[in-house]
Amino acid sequence: MFRRYSIVMVVALLLPVLAAAQGGPAGVGGLVKDESGAVIPGASIRIVNEDTGVGVDLFSDEQGQYRALELEPGRYRLETTLDGFETVVNRVVLVPGQTAVSDATLLPSGDQSGS
Repeated sequence: MFRRYSIVMVVALLLPVLAAAQGGPAGVGGLVKDESGAVIPGASIRIVNEDTGVGVDLFSDEQGQYRALELEPGRYRLETTLDGFETVVNRVVLVPGQTAVSDATLLPSGDQSGS
């Protein structure tokens, strides 16, 4: 009886650890805006896994939002760019089964010539 109870307790204690280890893919999303807080549609977001070098490219939508799901957990570098603005670089660590938030505030670039 004691042995069966011990086995049940060990399994019960290990289940959360095993579930976290197999938590599945991760994701990241956020909002792109300017320094006044206005949303910026059409900004380019490059999301690169710093461990593997694999990258994903996408754009912010009409509400300035972006989202990338089904990413491998790990360390990521996010570069947000748009003509006329300085590039913003953020870094996040993606955890299995969770979606991180990484917003970007774009500032006007020093070069207003458009070239």
